[in-house]
Amino acid sequence: MDRNAEIEYAKEHGIPVPATIDFPYSDDDNMGGITWEGGEITDPSLIAPEEKFLTTYTLPKNAPDKPEFIALEFEKGLPVALNGETLSLAQLIMKLNKVAGAHGVGRFRF
Repeated sequence: MDRNAEIEYAKEHGIPVPATIDFPYSDDDNMGGITWEGGEITDPSLIAPEEKFLTTYTLPKNAPDKPEFIALEFEKGLPVALNGETLSLAQLIMKLNKVAGAHGVGRFRF
C-alpha cells in the first residue's frame, strides 16, 4: 500500500493515525531532532513545503527579531544547568531544543 491507501485503511478500520490525505506527513521526534516524511517530502524533484508540516521548529523568517540569551553551567565538561536550573542531561537537551527551535535553529534539508 502507498501512504494514501494506508491512511484510508486506517480510517476505515478506526485506527487513529495523525496523517490524513490532506496532511500525509509523519515524523520521528526525539532529543536528537525531528525528521519528517511523506507527501511532497519524498519527491526529490520538489522542494518540501515546510510551512505545512514544520511544527517543532520555527522557520527562520518567522523567528523573533530579538535574541534570547541563555546561561549553561558545566561540571567536568558536561552541561548540568540551564539558566540556573539544575537539570538532567536529557531534560537540558529537550529544553534547549525548544529554545533553539523557536529561533529557527536546528532545521536543515537533505
